[in-house]
Amino acid sequence: MKVVKKILVDKKGMTFIELVMGMVITTLLMAAIISNLSTSIITWQAGKNRSELESTARLAIDSIVREIRYASNLQLNSKSSITITKKNSATNKIQEIITFRYGSSEAKAIYKITDKTPSGGGIGTNPLTPAVIRNLEFTYDPAVDRNEVAILIQATDYKGEVLEYRSTIRCLNVLDNE
Repeated sequence: MKVVKKILVDKKGMTFIELVMGMVITTLLMAAIISNLSTSIITWQAGKNRSELESTARLAIDSIVREIRYASNLQLNSKSSITITKKNSATNKIQEIITFRYGSSEAKAIYKITDKTPSGGGIGTNPLTPAVIRNLEFTYDPAVDRNEVAILIQATDYKGEVLEYRSTIRCLNVLDNE
């Protein structure tokens, strides 16, 4: 007991070696914590970006599907452009003409062009998506099925990976024209 008391009483402070060892241990612990934190932040950011991309693509598909579902007439202008005509159910007159199209390889957005001039309005063009879309493709073959349109949207994430989103829609009013 006297030996332990003597060691504790005689000790006046830390030696230089103890100080350096404490600093080395603290530095190693901090490096491990910072490494784990930065990995967690990168993973969280990747998940957030992917979620935003999926949300954007889903919003674009939902907007297109909503308009196609109640179209009176469909016309496929190209693989990446479709025109939808909507008629007023009471008067059977054209109410609006909507065109969805892929901007270009530079614009990388989906545009909705609304023409309400038949019903007394104007023409408006709105991008549906930010510039993350790589491709928009419509598949419509009236000879096979007059009421079905398939939609494919390809989007590119921040790593350059291409993600595909597909939907098939049945038009409810197209046969009413005949």
